Amino acid sequence: MRKLKLAAIILLGMTALLLSVQLGLYLLQAGTASGMDGRACTLARETAIPAGDIRSLEIDYQKNSNEVFFYQGEGEDILIREYLNFTPKKNQLSIIKQEDSVLLIKGVNRRFFFSLFSIGNPPGYGYTEIYLPPDLMENLEDLSVKTLSGSVHSDIPLGHRGSFKASSTSGDLLLESVNAAQIHASTVSGDIRFDKAQADTVQVSTTSGNIEFDTASGDTILISTTSGDTTLDRAEGSLTHSSASGDLQVNRLNGDLESDTISGSITMDQAEGLIDLTTSSGEIRLQKGQGSLSAQTTSGDVQAESLTGTFQIHSTSGCVSILSGSSHGTAKTVSGDVDLCSSLLEGKLTISTTSGDVNLSLPPQASLTLDFSSTSGECSTFFDHALSYNKKCTSAQGAYNGGEHAVSVSTLSGNLQINQY
Repeated sequence: MRKLKLAAIILLGMTALLLSVQLGLYLLQAGTASGMDGRACTLARETAIPAGDIRSLEIDYQKNSNEVFFYQGEGEDILIREYLNFTPKKNQLSIIKQEDSVLLIKGVNRRFFFSLFSIGNPPGYGYTEIYLPPDLMENLEDLSVKTLSGSVHSDIPLGHRGSFKASSTSGDLLLESVNAAQIHASTVSGDIRFDKAQADTVQVSTTSGNIEFDTASGDTILISTTSGDTTLDRAEGSLTHSSASGDLQVNRLNGDLESDTISGSITMDQAEGLIDLTTSSGEIRLQKGQGSLSAQTTSGDVQAESLTGTFQIHSTSGCVSILSGSSHGTAKTVSGDVDLCSSLLEGKLTISTTSGDVNLSLPPQASLTLDFSSTSGECSTFFDHALSYNKKCTSAQGAYNGGEHAVSVSTLSGNLQINQY
């Protein structure tokens, strides 16, 4: 019995040692080898296809771990180079075939048995380089690329007349510039990045991956995530965004925006157009807006540093702040305060709270009619002399400077303060 126990201990010790050595070598090679994820690969095959008749390019690596790289080619051929980290059999190489005007590059299912003695990189990984001739994009109608866990990279502009489709399960989509009629990009856990995306319709989606654009332009821009964040440096067109917990940040927007999140925050630097924002617990921040702002939150705050135009804001416990600009509209809260500063009053103001206070800063030349009503709140303005108060001072009415624009404020216990802007 003791001999059996001793043999078992020795076997377990050797197994642990082999696993440790294998892990150490794998981590060591991961930092120094060639492949995008650190695995060493060698050229397994090079194929040249005349590009003259190609109108559609389909790349499908959904059956194995394979990355795809696009490069600028020379001459008139599409050059395909396949790199692998093992010596392949013929049936383990990708399928490359042309049917009429369609060129198909398809990965096969590479099955390998795990072995304690397969020290180093586990076999089965590869990447494919695709060199596209300069004249191909003028005639190309459709480009499609799909991967399982590999990423898709392009350092060259991809522009053609039809659709561009890219998808991956866990790989990233990293693209310099895509110009097509339609752009569709999706991942599950991988990130998506475009330096520039331009199309009639740009549709991008992830589950947990992040989405990033330097520039996105199109008649329709659709972005959806579950927990991934979205960042756009510049967006032009009609943008629709939806997420569960992911944040949205737009630095410059020229067009309409509709965003719906649950716990994600929405941050915008400059926006011009119709802005419709909905979030549950996330905050809404607008640096400078021009147009129309519609915002709804439950517990998140809504703040605009500067707004020119109209607004319609609803919040439960969040505060509402518009700190400068010339705007008018409706703001409603339950317990949140409302702070509004306007350099020019050009329309109707309607504000209501339950327990939140209301603080307004209006220009002394404003022409308005004030109607304030409250249960226990008080009112104080820079034109008290033009108002009539009830005995408890919980309501006040009156016209100031001609009474052109209606200002209606109602609270339950909140106070109203109107100062000069």
